[in-house]
Amino acid sequence: MQMKTLNRLTLSLLFAASCVLPCFAIAAGLWHAPSNVNAAPNILAVDEAFQLQPVERTAHGLKLGWFISPGYYLYQERIRIEAATPATLKISKPKLPVGEKHHDEHFGDVHIYRGGRHEVEIAGGKSLSKLRQLKITYQGCAESGICYPPQTRIVDIIALSTAHP
Repeated sequence: MQMKTLNRLTLSLLFAASCVLPCFAIAAGLWHAPSNVNAAPNILAVDEAFQLQPVERTAHGLKLGWFISPGYYLYQERIRIEAATPATLKISKPKLPVGEKHHDEHFGDVHIYRGGRHEVEIAGGKSLSKLRQLKITYQGCAESGICYPPQTRIVDIIALSTAHP
């Protein structure tokens, strides 16, 4: 009977020591966790990661685009462009550049745009002359796996571009 009690006491003390000793080691600075264990990745603000360029009028319609920072990507299928002012004006479907095929664990097979400048054109010419603002919705992620919620911006349309007569 005394042997059973002694074994239980020994096991209890060993268990308690195994729980408490690492705490003392950490407090004394004898044991260090790797420095990157709790380090948050350096993630850019959404407007830095996806820099929406000004919307320009051209002779054939509108041109807009994004500069996407290296290490980030936009989902092609999550881009929506609508008239904001006046909201009743209907615009044609945007002509999006060809995207890179990508398999996403949440959205399945999609197309994305990675780092660099990517332009979108909206045909319409004079029919867009009354349009003053666009409502642009988009969503993207960092390559590290952090994704931003969908973003919506109301942007002004600037004067006719002379770069594309």
